[in-house]
Amino acid sequence: MKSRIAIAAIALVVLCGAAVAWSHRHGANPAEERDGSDEDSDKKADAGVVVLGDEKLASLDIRVQPVERHSMQEIHVVPGRIQYDDAHRVDIRATANGILVQVRVTPGDRVSAGQVLAVVSSPEIGLARTEVHHAHENWELAAKKQEWVDETSQNVSALVEGLKSRTSMNELEKQFRGKTLGKARERLMSAYSRYLLAERLSQSAETVGRNVLPAATLAERLSERQSSEAALRAACEQAGFDLIEQKRTAEIEAGDVLRKLHIAEEQRTAMLGYSPDNVPLDAAAGEVLSRVEIRAPFAGTIEEKHFAQSDRVRPSDAIFVLADTASLWVAADIREQDWQALALEPGQELAVDTPAIPDCKLKARLKRTGRRVSPQTNSVTLVAEIANAKDLLRPGLFVHVAIPMGAAKDVLSTPAAAVVQHEGAKFVFVQTGPKTFRRTDVTTGMETDNLVEIVTGLKGGEPVVVQGATTLKAEMLVPTLAKED
Repeated sequence: MKSRIAIAAIALVVLCGAAVAWSHRHGANPAEERDGSDEDSDKKADAGVVVLGDEKLASLDIRVQPVERHSMQEIHVVPGRIQYDDAHRVDIRATANGILVQVRVTPGDRVSAGQVLAVVSSPEIGLARTEVHHAHENWELAAKKQEWVDETSQNVSALVEGLKSRTSMNELEKQFRGKTLGKARERLMSAYSRYLLAERLSQSAETVGRNVLPAATLAERLSERQSSEAALRAACEQAGFDLIEQKRTAEIEAGDVLRKLHIAEEQRTAMLGYSPDNVPLDAAAGEVLSRVEIRAPFAGTIEEKHFAQSDRVRPSDAIFVLADTASLWVAADIREQDWQALALEPGQELAVDTPAIPDCKLKARLKRTGRRVSPQTNSVTLVAEIANAKDLLRPGLFVHVAIPMGAAKDVLSTPAAAVVQHEGAKFVFVQTGPKTFRRTDVTTGMETDNLVEIVTGLKGGEPVVVQGATTLKAEMLVPTLAKED
């Protein structure tokens, strides 16, 4: 009996030992399982919350700011290129067939208005200068002739007045000696002399009386007096008509010669490459008739040079490209998604930046928008004017142009530094306690360099981390990264 009890006790001890071993191997303690499950649940619930210790909080530069409403405007960034200002860029061409005998500038040289860039030798220039010389000589001759006719007209008019007042011949000869009278001197003086003689004979016949001289003689002298008086009157009238005709002819000739001179000067000026109001005296005259100096029409920079000394040039050839790059253009293509930009008014300020000059914000002012859609690009060109005071911009440089779209709106927004991303989700950190920060997912809208519109996820006045959000993101992800490791 005692042996059976001993065997049963030993079997019970063995069974209990096996049960304990199995329990340790498979972790079958329900309390422990329950406690572990609760801990994992708490960790999962606190995954988006960052709690900082006093020491770490003091070492981090974290700044919190309440969410507020701001006026924002939707901005679309479009690509663009720097271009020359058409009004300050010019191809300097040869004005006549010739040979470059001097080239005095190279690309990159700054030149002033009127500075000599090159010298061309051209027979056409020589012929143009010679034609001007001939036309000028003809004009001087025509001017002297007109002056002579005017002086003669005045003197003849004075002589006619003297004849009408019956001034003596001696007095008239004395008065008009050395003065210009032309052919009228002989005609009028001769007619006046015959009239005076006929008048004296007639008066003498009347004094002697009819009893001394025959009636026929008296009648003859009276007739001669009347005839000479009529001849004098006719000579005066003819002289007046001749003077009018000569004066008009001289004016016509002088005007014709002057027009030919102007035409010759315009042709010469055009060949020299100057405007009619800005022709240097040395360029107009020319020490050598066939040579012409090519001068800069305005101050600027030599952008390109296409010919060298001794090269033959033609009027269609651009020898230099001159530009004033103190002011340039920004050209961008406006497509359908940016069509609202066509409503912008000239003078509207646009923000411009370029990868070539990092962290440099430039300002441009809208000049115009195109009127025609390009069939190649399906876009309209926008042109803005941009200052280039530091000479850092170059034509052809790629830029980004910020185009404001529509009217500004009053929206809930936060500084751009407050919004961070992870795995495609955007979120901010809202301060929930002195050392506690909670991740809050947000939906964003309009963006500028400094602000981001918050469409959903936040309410006005909530304290958002606006400096140090990236550090909090790293703190939030530390447990996740450690678990993955």
